[in-house]
Amino acid sequence: MPATTQPSKLHPSRPRILILIDALFSPRLSRYTQTEDAEKDLEIFEKLMAFDDEGLARRAVAQSALKPKEIAPLIELDNPWDYFKASLRHSNRSGGEIRNWSFPIDAEAEGVGLTWRRDIDDDKKLEVYRRVIAGLGSYEARAEICKRP
Repeated sequence: MPATTQPSKLHPSRPRILILIDALFSPRLSRYTQTEDAEKDLEIFEKLMAFDDEGLARRAVAQSALKPKEIAPLIELDNPWDYFKASLRHSNRSGGEIRNWSFPIDAEAEGVGLTWRRDIDDDKKLEVYRRVIAGLGSYEARAEICKRP
């Protein structure tokens, strides 16, 4: 059994990892008292831990968690070319036709390669990742695209 999951000598009923978590986060959380609104309390806790949608989206940007071809079928974008550049791979499409497309699309099935535009900074990428995160159903699905600290 790993040392962190073994019972603590001071608190035999609690694994060491829980005591470590308490030591790390109790000072932060002690400023916040529990209220009658459990949903709001959870929302504040998730923001503190960066488990909220914004924190997950920021982590996804920092990790380049998804490739553009993975993003394309997940979100709606009227003008994806504000963020992405397309290249014809094995398609009978013309560049002019592709310029009129909007997301969602299956770029691979359409024979089109997608990359981020070179002039796009992380703030613009964050806009896209926010949409991706918002469109995913469960917390598990949202958290799966980026590593949690």
